[in-house]
Amino acid sequence: MLPELSIRQLLIASGIAAVLPALLLGVYALSDLVARDQRLQQSQLKETARSITTALDNEIDALTRKARLLAGTRQLLAQDRKATRELLADAAQATRHAFVLFDREGRVIVQTASAGERIKGQFVRPGGFIDVVANGRPTLGSVSGSGGERQFAILVPVVREGKVLDVLALLPKTEEYAEVLTGIPLPDGWVAAIDDPANVIVARSEKPGAFVGVRARLQTPGGGSGLRHFDDLEGRASLMAYSVSPISGFRAVTWAPESIFYAPSRALSNWAVALGGLTVILSLAAAFGTAELIGRPIRRLARTARDLEAGREVAYQATLMREANIAGGAMMVAAETIDNRETRLIAETEKTQFLLRELAHRMKNLLTVVSAIARQTARSTKEPGAFAGQLQGRLAGLSRSVDLLVRSEWAGVPLRDLAASQLEAFESGKRTAVSGPDVRLTSIATEYLGLALHELATNAIKHGALSVERGTVSLSWALSGDTFEMSWREAGGPAVRPPEHRGFGRTMIETAVPQALGGEATLSFAGSGIEWRLEAPADAVAAEWRRIAGGGVTCVQPAAARTGTRAPHIRPQAPKIGPG
Repeated sequence: MLPELSIRQLLIASGIAAVLPALLLGVYALSDLVARDQRLQQSQLKETARSITTALDNEIDALTRKARLLAGTRQLLAQDRKATRELLADAAQATRHAFVLFDREGRVIVQTASAGERIKGQFVRPGGFIDVVANGRPTLGSVSGSGGERQFAILVPVVREGKVLDVLALLPKTEEYAEVLTGIPLPDGWVAAIDDPANVIVARSEKPGAFVGVRARLQTPGGGSGLRHFDDLEGRASLMAYSVSPISGFRAVTWAPESIFYAPSRALSNWAVALGGLTVILSLAAAFGTAELIGRPIRRLARTARDLEAGREVAYQATLMREANIAGGAMMVAAETIDNRETRLIAETEKTQFLLRELAHRMKNLLTVVSAIARQTARSTKEPGAFAGQLQGRLAGLSRSVDLLVRSEWAGVPLRDLAASQLEAFESGKRTAVSGPDVRLTSIATEYLGLALHELATNAIKHGALSVERGTVSLSWALSGDTFEMSWREAGGPAVRPPEHRGFGRTMIETAVPQALGGEATLSFAGSGIEWRLEAPADAVAAEWRRIAGGGVTCVQPAAARTGTRAPHIRPQAPKIGPG
């Protein structure tokens, strides 16, 4: 058995339970937010490295175009060494770059660098030199400096009449790389550097004098880009992103000490922890206060419930709690509510009994119609086999009409649905045309028009237009003022003539149906098929209809529904139409 707890204890426990999921969700949300922030920072770190690589490639491409312009001048093409020396000296002074002209064998012909910076030796084979001579296309390589160090160079062929005469090398100054870094904005505390293909630092955004020219410790033999944790040259634990240019082999490196990189995330975590702790304290205080505030009305409500259970007079005094007041008021009117429910139960019982009586009344009417159909069919049929077939067909037609009434809960059946139900039993619809406005029939009209359509379709399939392949049937109806009109026309069938005697079907469509609907019917025998026309008051046929008149819609309740009049029975001793 579970222990019983007071409302105060339950409310305090509920307060704590309510805070815990929020606290856990907050912890999860905080960790996710911190992770997202760190991923964003890492993405920015990598994107900065890629931006430096892209800017460096663009700068090298611009220098390559400058070198190609020089290689295409007339001085170099004419191999005028004196004029070439003067031209390259002017270019070096204007651009701050060094230029070296090699012959096809790799020997230095002209160079613009000062004595301490000159290329070492008379015959130097820079990287890619053979490719430039062989293919006649610019490439990137390196040459040996005066101190044996390797210097990056842009190698451009001097080509005349398709033949490589010399090779011009452009050696960018170190300041050129520093300018690339200057054009890339860096967040506070971030550092960026550029390493040449020999893994030597050629530019650095922070303390360049101390580190430019120093060999970098980072090894990236596979090239590409990536993210690493490492200790920088100053011994600080850092997070670094690098990107190696696939064109020049230069490597852009950006990093930030972890103390700086993760500072925003740590600050966010500290604020969140402090806020969470404060939230827990306030929530517990609120739980205790709310427990006392809610407990008083609940205890008063419990006393009222015990009075109601014991049958004593219920007197509930309102409190500040709306729900407790509602419950107390509900207890005070409980007896009255029970009385009202009993009254409604009696009313529902009477309604059910009324519906049962109405159903019995409708069943009696339906049985009367079935009885009349059976009597008339028996009187107009001589052979038992024919009687059974005709009776079965007519009852099936009536059954289809009743099915539609049941589905509509006896509230009226669309005439179009009734026509489709009766005609589909005889013909798939390829040779029948149905047209007319939307009309919802009364239950009486549904039964009698369904019988009429059944008799007409039966006669058409046996003796009329539907008995031959070329025959057609047209069924249409209209509303003219307060008059309902319906017509059945057959065409393309065998020649017809008036029958010698009247049968049940003819009696039905000429007499019983118009009498039931308070109208008139005519049956004519044209050369290629019969034509049946019915006119009746609209309110005797339609429970409601939609009339297209100026775009308006008119709904009419039938007189039979208002007055409760009943349709007449089929008159006995009626003659028969043809054989059917």
